[in-house]
Amino acid sequence: MGRLVRAWKPERVEDYEVAPHRYLYDDPPGVALSFGEPDTFGAWFETIPYKEGEVVYVDRGAPEPALAKIYAVTVWRDRYGERRECYKVQYATKAGQWSKLWEKTYSGYIQRGYQKAGLAPDVPAND
Repeated sequence: MGRLVRAWKPERVEDYEVAPHRYLYDDPPGVALSFGEPDTFGAWFETIPYKEGEVVYVDRGAPEPALAKIYAVTVWRDRYGERRECYKVQYATKAGQWSKLWEKTYSGYIQRGYQKAGLAPDVPAND
């Protein structure tokens, strides 16, 4: 389910560079879950790998990954009460612009998007 992007401007997808792959397979999502977890929310928020305005690959179930620009970074709590990052993204349209709508995506979809794009050699293939 999407929502409208406030103050949307027609921006070309080709004007943006794709961010490098930062969700490494051996790293836990967001932060270390044991002794290295930051004490404050602000310190934890700084450890989120992707920031607003960066372009990432996202797995949307198609054979090819989709390009998406991060509109906002939010936080949710999983069933164990631990913080997890959530991204509001704008997908690339066929017209070559960023969508007027944002949709939520999560770290696993971004990691699989980079795997489909061939930029995540550390992620094992689903054979």
